[in-house]
Amino acid sequence: MFKRLRKTLVAGALLTAALAGPAGASLTSEAGGGTATLVLSKGYKAAFGRGAMVAYSLSSDGRCDDWKLMGRMTWATGNSRTEKVGAGTPVAVHATTEYFYPTVQAGQNSVYSKRCDGVARFTPQAGHTYEIVHETPFDGKCRLIVTDKDTQVAPPGLTYPRDECLFRH
Repeated sequence: MFKRLRKTLVAGALLTAALAGPAGASLTSEAGGGTATLVLSKGYKAAFGRGAMVAYSLSSDGRCDDWKLMGRMTWATGNSRTEKVGAGTPVAVHATTEYFYPTVQAGQNSVYSKRCDGVARFTPQAGHTYEIVHETPFDGKCRLIVTDKDTQVAPPGLTYPRDECLFRH
């Protein structure tokens, strides 16, 4: 039984590492409106035998039309990554966290998995730094939090257009 469980854990770890892969390109503005910094962070704590991956995508038009992968993080990578975006233009941030852990039911090994999504839309200001965290505890209740690190509050005009953006993503 423990041999099969160990194989399940190793397979899950390899899958998570493979999914982490390289990040996409930055969404900096060519229009000269300056840039803002996004700090994309993991919002979960992995434990032995549990794994997770969070992926962040951004839409530079704020209408959820042109998604670009900005970063993926797993239990085997760092806790955050930093990206530059154009300032003064609305952006939409989509976060997806998938987590899993092995279970044994009726003598059979299996892997329990769950996925959480969140979308936030706001207009970054030049020179500001925004911390974006997709909080995803293993109970499946998740939320996307955006904080302007300069003011310690949510950016003005922050909305959560979940249905509109997830349907088009």
